[in-house]
Amino acid sequence: MLSCEDVKDFSDTELLDAYAGERSEDAFRELVARHVDLIYSAAMRQLRNPHLAEEATQSAFIALARKAGQLRRRTVIAGWLHRAVHFAALNLQRSEARRKHWEEEAATMNVPGDTDHVFQEFALPHVDGALAELGQADRDAVILRFLHQRSFRDVAETLGTFEEAAKKRVSRALERLRGLLARRGIAISAAALATGLSQMPVTAAPASLPSTVAALAASTAVPTISITATILNLMRTKAKLAILIGLVILGGFAALLWAYRPGNTVAAGPNPISSSTPMIRLASVMVDDQDKALKFYTDVLGFVKKTDIPTGEPGGARWLTVVSPDEPNGTELLLEPMGFSPAKTYQKALFEAGIPLTAFAAGDIQKQFERLKNLGVMFSTEPTAVGATTIAVFEDTCGNRIQIFQTPAISNSLTASTLRIKLSSVMVDDQDKALKFYTDVLGFVKKRDMPAGAGRWLTVVSPEEPDGPELLLESVGFSPAKTYQEALRKAAIPFTQFAVADVQNAYERLTRLGTVFPGKPTKMGPTTMAVFDDTCGNLIQLFQK
Repeated sequence: MLSCEDVKDFSDTELLDAYAGERSEDAFRELVARHVDLIYSAAMRQLRNPHLAEEATQSAFIALARKAGQLRRRTVIAGWLHRAVHFAALNLQRSEARRKHWEEEAATMNVPGDTDHVFQEFALPHVDGALAELGQADRDAVILRFLHQRSFRDVAETLGTFEEAAKKRVSRALERLRGLLARRGIAISAAALATGLSQMPVTAAPASLPSTVAALAASTAVPTISITATILNLMRTKAKLAILIGLVILGGFAALLWAYRPGNTVAAGPNPISSSTPMIRLASVMVDDQDKALKFYTDVLGFVKKTDIPTGEPGGARWLTVVSPDEPNGTELLLEPMGFSPAKTYQKALFEAGIPLTAFAAGDIQKQFERLKNLGVMFSTEPTAVGATTIAVFEDTCGNRIQIFQTPAISNSLTASTLRIKLSSVMVDDQDKALKFYTDVLGFVKKRDMPAGAGRWLTVVSPEEPDGPELLLESVGFSPAKTYQEALRKAAIPFTQFAVADVQNAYERLTRLGTVFPGKPTKMGPTTMAVFDDTCGNLIQLFQK
């Protein structure tokens, strides 16, 4: 059993692990001692009532105890607690009928100056609320740098990045915080805000509070972690943002995309599609800069360029795809430019919620992690075993979180040095209805069906490729995802596309089964395509090359 002295040199993550795994009250007491003054101070700034602040602080630490064992390895505990106490304080404000008064006061506030007085008198009561609205990465950076007064080197080490990158992150986070305060009617310069944050008073928590919190936590059950819940948390709602597909159709460039391919670096092979069943041949990621994305996905991740064709759209957008070097004629990954406003909003919401956009398979995830880490890739989740599967999550420098995963079957079939494109997805409003349509009508077969929170991890594959790419039929349980899906539908943009051997035959077969096509198959050069309604909220494109 760990003693008080044993845990003094533990990191926050090690302390939480000791509490989750061994029910060590000393470990949790040390966690409380490290952070209680900071969290109590945040509660006091919001509530301005010591009794309510104590209650909010207790609620935050109890929430941490309940989440012990479920938080990601790189979670910054101080940042997590700060957000938890903010919401606890909000609940108390509602119960005390104070929140409405404070919001009205903030809305009518007129701040003419930019001095220390401005921060102390006007900004201070609203800093914690604004911090809670920041994305996790920004909030952690601000709290570590200013509230904990850590050096940039320490901030970089905690966040798992380089010192220069940490400086840039802190600077961007500070600007975003300024913007949130401005929406509350508080105008303040970045320099004044940084100074004010660094000098915020820390109110000592009542002497009895750490013991009270630790005792309450000791009586709080630590939940177990189910495999499906972990998978859901790390992989749910990965958008396959097939926006450029629709733009190409509307712009008349689809005829070029799957036939004439100048500039390709991978030789084209024979068409492997021979059956009437649709095949999964495309996945996608939304990127803020196609050239930067191509460099990252080839030089760093190890994919190779397959297609690079100008679409004629404003801004010089291209139909730009990459493939795994082991599967030059396999599923392509489209690096799509952000030309559709709702997509930008959705991508940002996914990133800030910590949700991976897509997933790649790895033959040896530990070697991939070490290789990518050495190349400067930032991981939000280091390799973590979830049953027989090991997973990790990294940032792709283009606005997305990406997951890599390894299973025993994949380990036996992939080389250690390459990543494979093994997952695409569509958002559906009803998983049972979607499964029936995608199997009974389209002809896919069910691959996986596991409980995952309120929904299921439900995938289908082509019967011709039972171990090939999987299509995830994901329940629309993330509010920004539903908004994005509706925007695509309203703009008549297909969500994704499938390859078929004969579009005309597929059109006739699906029409007989009651599938609705807005128009008949259209031939553009050597490519034929058709778009249908999948009955689950999406338009889907079929193509034949």
